[in-house]
Amino acid sequence: MHLLPVAIAIELDHGHPWHQNCYAGIMKFAKEVGWKCIVDPHMVGMLSSSKAPQYSGIIGRISATWYDDALQYDIPMVNIWANSPATDTPSVFSNYAKAANLAVDHLIENGFNNITYFHSEGDVASTTAQDTITARANGKNPFHISNTTVPREFEVSPESFIQFRNNVFNYLAKGNKPLGIIAFQATVARYIAQICYELEIAVPNDIGIVTVQDTYHITESAEPLITSVEGNYTLVGYRAASTLQKIMAGHKVSDAQYIDSQHLIQRDSTNIFHCTDPVVRRAIQFIRENIKNNLASNDVADHLCISSRTVHRHFQKYLDKSASDVIAYYKLNSLKLELITTNKSLFAISQDFSFSSSTQMARFFNKYTGLNPSEFRKEHSD
Repeated sequence: MHLLPVAIAIELDHGHPWHQNCYAGIMKFAKEVGWKCIVDPHMVGMLSSSKAPQYSGIIGRISATWYDDALQYDIPMVNIWANSPATDTPSVFSNYAKAANLAVDHLIENGFNNITYFHSEGDVASTTAQDTITARANGKNPFHISNTTVPREFEVSPESFIQFRNNVFNYLAKGNKPLGIIAFQATVARYIAQICYELEIAVPNDIGIVTVQDTYHITESAEPLITSVEGNYTLVGYRAASTLQKIMAGHKVSDAQYIDSQHLIQRDSTNIFHCTDPVVRRAIQFIRENIKNNLASNDVADHLCISSRTVHRHFQKYLDKSASDVIAYYKLNSLKLELITTNKSLFAISQDFSFSSSTQMARFFNKYTGLNPSEFRKEHSD
């Protein structure tokens, strides 16, 4: 059987999850349709031949050279690199606008009303996130959002690294606390946590940190573990491959596609709820610690040794929500994470969250999302 030869222009040795997972998604599709994939990040297959290359398509991080040669030989291509110069090529990207919104929402929901975005200079995806965050800042909001810029490759030389450290050091030392920080790069988030340690600034009590580009060997390498938005890069690769298949079949594809981030993983760096009101603060802590139990607002009141009416009054004043709304919000988010990150059956999950049945859990889930749990899980699967 003749397999269709397709070049994958991805550097596998970088170790980034977006490289590895995109590759995995491409290979998954290739197995389904019968491609012979050749990983070729430096065009070896095109440079070593005196005749026209035999690739039927190219998929991956399309460089200027890849682009020029593909056009010369009329080879269809799909790009997955936001910083690619091939801006008119059919493309599939992770949705960094959605990732930025998830990060902002998470910090606000945890009581951080003063937020700074650390933008990676010269990075298109980071700029997309910045534009989204800036738009949030321009609205009528009870929170303040600002931006600061750091070099994309700040570790490339002693001079750039010193400048980066000094800028972050001064910013953290002078900034109003509590401060929520969104860093585009996971490495920037890790250095911010390190500099907080040097300055004896408590994370997350004084500064909460989120990165919109999860790199798990960085976010989980040391304490504090860094909260991150996990992109669905396997689906990016799979969707890019399916797009290439359509182009090779003669279909016209022009618009860029954006794959939503899967979810936000809360870790040590934002594991807190800031509120000036001690009743709300203690109530939220109790709700979060017992979210898998069958909680009601009177359970919160009993724990705090106050009346349900008092709890309601404090929640309305400081959050403009009822205790029941807050309980439902945290239960829904915990359920979503369980559905996405585990292979547990719906029945097992319903038991874990103290529902009387998987049907009752489905009714609860549908009320707030318009989907049943199995539909939601399918939408967010690789």
